[in-house]
Amino acid sequence: FFLMIRRPPRSTQSRSSAASDVYKRQTPKSPNSNMKLYTMDEVAEHRSYNDAWIVLHGKVYDVTEYLDVHPGGGQLVMQGVGTDASDLFEEAHKYVNAHYLLSDFHIGFLKQK
Repeated sequence: FFLMIRRPPRSTQSRSSAASDVYKRQTPKSPNSNMKLYTMDEVAEHRSYNDAWIVLHGKVYDVTEYLDVHPGGGQLVMQGVGTDASDLFEEAHKYVNAHYLLSDFHIGFLKQK
């Protein structure tokens, strides 16, 4: 569904320092950040190939530009567009850190009811 692997550049850091940096990169931003909160209704309005938003684990992503580069094709991603696709994503990619892979597409957080 969202398989794309980005490898961080190799460095000369110690292992513990490098592990700490990886943790910081992979830790989702807090909903208290400056990013906007969206409702599911707002996300659902963006479900076309030219305007595609998706929710994964409470984070909202605009994946419009990602559709053409997804290794499995954009139509696979479109199955979850406009919805909370967390379960769908986990079925296909239990081992993939979506927050890291899609960090460039992160636009906000899902507003809790």
